[in-house]
Amino acid sequence: EAVRALLRTRGLLRAAADDPALRAVWYRVNQESEERLVPVLARLAGPDADPLDVRLAAAAATDAVRIALETWAATDAGTEGPASP
Repeated sequence: EAVRALLRTRGLLRAAADDPALRAVWYRVNQESEERLVPVLARLAGPDADPLDVRLAAAAATDAVRIALETWAATDAGTEGPASP
């Protein structure tokens, strides 16, 4: 099931390159993921954590995943092993 999900994601990301509406959904989903990650990281970082540092960490993590998936989707690399997400 995970392999099928990744392959569907690849297809959607390839389609998003030419579809502004689909691309907007992709960016919105990533923004929502970042927003949901902030409180998780804040709890893990503890009460003395700088809120800006927490937000930057959430943004970096979310964008790293986004960029990795987009880069992989632009290739024909497999779903496992070298060059996989």
